[in-house]
Amino acid sequence: MATVISIQEFRRRTVLIAPATEAARKKSPLRVCKDEIWAHDFSGLTGVVFGAMRIREILDHHFPLQEEWKHHLLCVLDICQQTEGRERAKALAETIFDFKSCIYELTTPENAKDLALAVLVLELIERSAALRLHGSRA
Repeated sequence: MATVISIQEFRRRTVLIAPATEAARKKSPLRVCKDEIWAHDFSGLTGVVFGAMRIREILDHHFPLQEEWKHHLLCVLDICQQTEGRERAKALAETIFDFKSCIYELTTPENAKDLALAVLVLELIERSAALRLHGSRA
């Protein structure tokens, strides 16, 4: 059942809880396998969703409070759901370019290896859409 608390108590709780979760998040290892990424097919919507979940796992591990990457990830999913063919390939290329720029700005020597996996997934999604377009023309 819901309870009503004062705003001061709420603020006090969030201030005490947030640093502990951040510290726990940094200690837990990231469980994303490069082999699993390479073995997956990103040409369909299910593959894109799989890739989006891996990207979210990586970026949420390093930047849980950063909102910009979440917006870009939702844009990629929206494009894959709403468009087909040439329109999808073009829209994905533009959106993924912006998404990769965002990731490059966030990259540090400590997180470079993990973020390279996120960029790899984005590249595979983008290229799969382009190859699917060229393959359907032939």
